[in-house]
Amino acid sequence: MSARSEAAVAREAGDVVPRASAGERAHCRRLSRRAHEVARRVLADPDNVTPSSEAARLNRAGELSPADHLAVMYGKSAGGRPWSPQSLKNILLSEATLGYLMHRNKPVLGRDGNPVKLCEGLWDRATHEALKKAVLDRKVPWTRHSNRDYLLTYVALCGQCHTRLYTQTSQDAPPRYTCTARNKGWRHAQHCRPAPLINAHLLDSYVEEWFLRELGDGLIYETVYDPGNGIPERIAEQ
Repeated sequence: MSARSEAAVAREAGDVVPRASAGERAHCRRLSRRAHEVARRVLADPDNVTPSSEAARLNRAGELSPADHLAVMYGKSAGGRPWSPQSLKNILLSEATLGYLMHRNKPVLGRDGNPVKLCEGLWDRATHEALKKAVLDRKVPWTRHSNRDYLLTYVALCGQCHTRLYTQTSQDAPPRYTCTARNKGWRHAQHCRPAPLINAHLLDSYVEEWFLRELGDGLIYETVYDPGNGIPERIAEQ
Protein backbone atom coordinates (compact mmCIF):
# COMPACT_ATOMS: atom_id res chain seq x y z
CA MET A 1 0.00 0.00 0.00
CA SER A 2 1.36 3.43 -0.92
CA ALA A 3 1.89 6.22 1.60
CA ARG A 4 -1.04 8.12 0.07
CA SER A 5 -3.30 5.08 0.45
CA GLU A 6 -2.21 4.58 4.06
CA ALA A 7 -3.00 8.21 4.82
CA ALA A 8 -6.43 7.91 3.18
CA VAL A 9 -7.24 4.79 5.20
CA ALA A 10 -6.11 6.52 8.39
CA ARG A 11 -8.28 9.56 7.68
CA GLU A 12 -11.31 7.39 7.00
CA ALA A 13 -10.70 5.62 10.30
CA GLY A 14 -10.63 8.96 12.09
CA ASP A 15 -6.93 8.83 12.88
CA VAL A 16 -4.74 11.92 12.61
CA VAL A 17 -1.77 11.69 10.29
CA PRO A 18 0.56 14.56 11.21
CA ARG A 19 2.91 15.81 8.54
CA ALA A 20 5.82 18.19 8.84
CA SER A 21 7.90 20.02 6.28
CA ALA A 22 11.64 19.50 5.97
CA GLY A 23 12.28 22.78 7.78
CA GLU A 24 9.95 21.85 10.62
CA ARG A 25 11.66 18.48 11.00
CA ALA A 26 15.09 20.16 11.11
CA HIS A 27 14.04 22.58 13.84
CA CYS A 28 12.37 19.78 15.81
CA ARG A 29 15.53 17.68 15.62
CA ARG A 30 17.63 20.57 16.90
CA LEU A 31 15.26 21.20 19.80
CA SER A 32 15.19 17.47 20.54
CA ARG A 33 18.98 17.38 20.69
CA ARG A 34 18.96 20.21 23.21
CA ALA A 35 16.38 18.40 25.37
CA HIS A 36 18.34 15.15 25.16
CA GLU A 37 21.53 16.95 26.17
CA VAL A 38 19.81 18.60 29.14
CA ALA A 39 18.34 15.28 30.29
CA ARG A 40 21.76 13.63 30.12
CA ARG A 41 23.36 16.41 32.18
CA VAL A 42 20.59 16.40 34.80
CA LEU A 43 20.78 12.64 35.29
CA ALA A 44 24.57 12.75 35.52
CA ASP A 45 24.59 15.29 38.36
CA PRO A 46 21.06 15.91 39.72
CA ASP A 47 22.31 17.74 42.82
CA ASN A 48 24.06 20.50 40.88
CA VAL A 49 22.47 20.48 37.42
CA THR A 50 18.90 21.75 37.50
CA PRO A 51 16.36 23.15 35.02
CA SER A 52 17.35 26.62 36.26
CA SER A 53 21.06 26.12 35.67
CA GLU A 54 20.42 24.49 32.29
CA ALA A 55 18.09 27.28 31.18
CA ALA A 56 20.82 29.78 32.07
CA ARG A 57 23.41 27.72 30.16
CA LEU A 58 21.22 27.56 27.04
CA ASN A 59 20.59 31.30 27.24
CA ARG A 60 24.31 32.04 27.50
CA ALA A 61 24.97 29.77 24.52
CA GLY A 62 22.38 31.66 22.46
CA GLU A 63 20.26 28.58 21.81
CA LEU A 64 16.77 29.35 20.52
CA SER A 65 14.05 28.86 23.10
CA PRO A 66 11.00 26.70 22.22
CA ALA A 67 8.98 29.85 21.47
CA ASP A 68 11.66 31.14 19.10
CA HIS A 69 12.03 27.69 17.52
CA LEU A 70 8.31 27.74 16.77
CA ALA A 71 8.53 31.23 15.29
CA VAL A 72 11.48 30.36 13.04
CA MET A 73 9.82 27.10 12.03
CA TYR A 74 6.90 29.07 10.60
CA GLY A 75 9.06 31.63 8.83
CA LYS A 76 9.06 34.35 11.46
CA SER A 77 12.05 35.99 13.08
CA ALA A 78 13.21 34.88 16.51
CA GLY A 79 12.12 37.32 19.18
CA GLY A 80 15.03 36.65 21.51
CA ARG A 81 12.79 35.11 24.15
CA PRO A 82 14.89 33.31 26.77
CA TRP A 83 14.62 29.78 28.05
CA SER A 84 12.73 29.63 31.32
CA PRO A 85 13.39 27.01 34.00
CA GLN A 86 9.69 26.10 34.17
CA SER A 87 9.34 25.44 30.44
CA LEU A 88 12.48 23.30 30.48
CA LYS A 89 11.15 21.41 33.49
CA ASN A 90 7.85 20.83 31.67
CA ILE A 91 9.71 19.41 28.67
CA LEU A 92 11.72 17.00 30.82
CA LEU A 93 8.64 15.75 32.68
CA SER A 94 6.24 15.54 29.75
CA GLU A 95 5.33 12.14 28.33
CA ALA A 96 5.47 13.76 24.89
CA THR A 97 9.18 12.96 25.06
CA LEU A 98 8.16 9.30 24.87
CA GLY A 99 6.63 9.99 21.46
CA TYR A 100 2.99 10.10 22.60
CA LEU A 101 0.23 12.31 21.25
CA MET A 102 -0.71 14.61 24.15
CA HIS A 103 -3.86 16.46 25.16
CA ARG A 104 -4.05 18.53 28.35
CA ASN A 105 -0.73 17.10 29.51
CA LYS A 106 -1.93 13.51 29.21
CA PRO A 107 -1.33 10.89 26.49
CA VAL A 108 -4.24 10.42 24.10
CA LEU A 109 -5.58 6.87 24.18
CA GLY A 110 -6.34 5.06 20.95
CA ARG A 111 -9.22 2.73 20.24
CA ASP A 112 -7.25 -0.15 21.70
CA GLY A 113 -6.87 1.71 25.01
CA ASN A 114 -3.14 2.30 24.57
CA PRO A 115 -1.45 5.71 24.19
CA VAL A 116 -1.25 6.94 20.60
CA LYS A 117 2.40 7.07 19.59
CA LEU A 118 3.37 9.57 16.91
CA CYS A 119 7.09 8.93 16.67
CA GLU A 120 10.10 7.44 18.37
CA GLY A 121 10.59 8.96 21.81
CA LEU A 122 13.60 10.97 22.92
CA TRP A 123 14.18 8.39 25.65
CA ASP A 124 12.54 5.33 27.15
CA ARG A 125 10.17 4.95 30.09
CA ALA A 126 12.98 4.14 32.52
CA THR A 127 14.77 7.39 31.66
CA HIS A 128 11.49 9.29 31.99
CA GLU A 129 10.95 7.94 35.50
CA ALA A 130 14.57 8.70 36.42
CA LEU A 131 14.12 12.30 35.25
CA LYS A 132 10.94 12.66 37.31
CA LYS A 133 12.79 11.47 40.38
CA ALA A 134 15.79 13.73 39.74
CA VAL A 135 13.72 16.85 39.07
CA LEU A 136 10.83 16.45 41.50
CA ASP A 137 12.67 14.95 44.47
CA ARG A 138 15.32 17.65 44.58
CA LYS A 139 15.20 19.76 47.74
CA VAL A 140 14.85 23.44 46.87
CA PRO A 141 16.63 25.98 49.10
CA TRP A 142 14.29 28.11 51.18
CA THR A 143 15.46 31.31 49.50
CA ARG A 144 13.03 32.08 46.70
CA HIS A 145 11.32 34.82 44.77
CA SER A 146 8.40 36.27 46.67
CA ASN A 147 4.95 36.47 45.08
CA ARG A 148 3.94 39.29 47.40
CA ASP A 149 3.54 42.73 45.84
CA TYR A 150 5.94 45.27 47.32
CA LEU A 151 5.92 49.00 46.69
CA LEU A 152 8.21 48.82 43.65
CA THR A 153 7.11 45.47 42.24
CA TYR A 154 7.01 45.73 38.40
CA VAL A 155 8.44 49.26 38.73
CA ALA A 156 12.08 49.07 39.88
CA LEU A 157 14.65 48.42 37.15
CA CYS A 158 18.28 47.39 37.34
CA GLY A 159 20.63 50.32 36.83
CA GLN A 160 23.11 48.08 35.01
CA CYS A 161 21.05 46.07 32.50
CA HIS A 162 17.64 47.79 32.88
CA THR A 163 15.90 44.50 33.65
CA ARG A 164 13.02 44.45 36.13
CA LEU A 165 14.11 43.80 39.70
CA TYR A 166 12.62 40.93 41.66
CA THR A 167 12.01 40.59 45.38
CA GLN A 168 13.61 37.80 47.36
CA THR A 169 12.99 36.63 50.90
CA SER A 170 14.85 34.25 53.18
CA GLN A 171 14.75 33.15 56.78
CA ASP A 172 17.82 35.08 57.89
CA ALA A 173 17.45 38.33 55.93
CA PRO A 174 14.74 40.93 55.27
CA PRO A 175 13.04 41.17 51.83
CA ARG A 176 15.27 42.68 49.18
CA TYR A 177 15.22 43.76 45.56
CA THR A 178 17.71 42.03 43.28
CA CYS A 179 18.54 41.57 39.61
CA THR A 180 18.65 37.94 38.45
CA ALA A 181 19.08 38.48 34.70
CA ARG A 182 22.79 37.57 34.56
CA ASN A 183 22.25 34.43 36.64
CA LYS A 184 19.54 33.39 34.17
CA GLY A 185 22.01 33.73 31.32
CA TRP A 186 20.22 36.55 29.53
CA ARG A 187 22.68 37.81 26.95
CA HIS A 188 21.96 41.52 27.37
CA ALA A 189 22.82 41.19 31.08
CA GLN A 190 26.15 39.38 30.75
CA HIS A 191 28.02 42.47 32.00
CA CYS A 192 25.62 43.20 34.87
CA ARG A 193 28.27 43.16 37.59
CA PRO A 194 27.80 43.73 40.39
CA ALA A 195 24.10 42.97 40.24
CA PRO A 196 22.12 45.23 42.60
CA LEU A 197 20.91 43.84 45.90
CA ILE A 198 19.20 46.25 48.29
CA ASN A 199 16.88 45.84 51.24
CA ALA A 200 13.30 46.44 50.17
CA HIS A 201 12.42 48.75 53.06
CA LEU A 202 15.40 51.01 52.29
CA LEU A 203 14.56 51.41 48.61
CA ASP A 204 10.84 51.75 49.34
CA SER A 205 11.51 54.50 51.89
CA TYR A 206 13.85 56.36 49.54
CA VAL A 207 11.36 56.26 46.64
CA GLU A 208 8.45 57.26 48.87
CA GLU A 209 10.42 60.22 50.23
CA TRP A 210 11.40 61.30 46.69
CA PHE A 211 7.81 60.96 45.44
CA LEU A 212 6.33 63.07 48.22
CA ARG A 213 9.06 65.68 47.89
CA GLU A 214 8.65 66.03 44.13
CA LEU A 215 4.89 65.60 43.75
CA GLY A 216 3.53 66.30 47.21
CA ASP A 217 0.52 64.76 48.87
CA GLY A 218 -2.27 63.78 46.53
CA LEU A 219 -6.01 63.76 47.03
CA ILE A 220 -7.52 60.32 47.48
CA TYR A 221 -11.14 59.86 46.41
CA GLU A 222 -13.30 56.95 47.43
CA THR A 223 -16.70 55.94 46.07
CA VAL A 224 -19.02 54.65 48.77
CA TYR A 225 -22.55 53.29 48.69
CA ASP A 226 -25.23 55.25 50.56
CA PRO A 227 -28.28 53.06 51.21
CA GLY A 228 -30.45 56.11 52.04
CA ASN A 229 -33.30 56.07 54.57
CA GLY A 230 -35.25 53.26 52.92
CA ILE A 231 -38.48 55.28 52.53
CA PRO A 232 -38.79 54.85 48.71
CA GLU A 233 -38.36 51.10 49.10
CA ARG A 234 -41.04 50.89 51.80
CA ILE A 235 -43.45 52.94 49.66
CA ALA A 236 -42.80 50.63 46.69
CA GLU A 237 -43.65 47.59 48.83
CA GLN A 238 -47.10 48.97 49.79
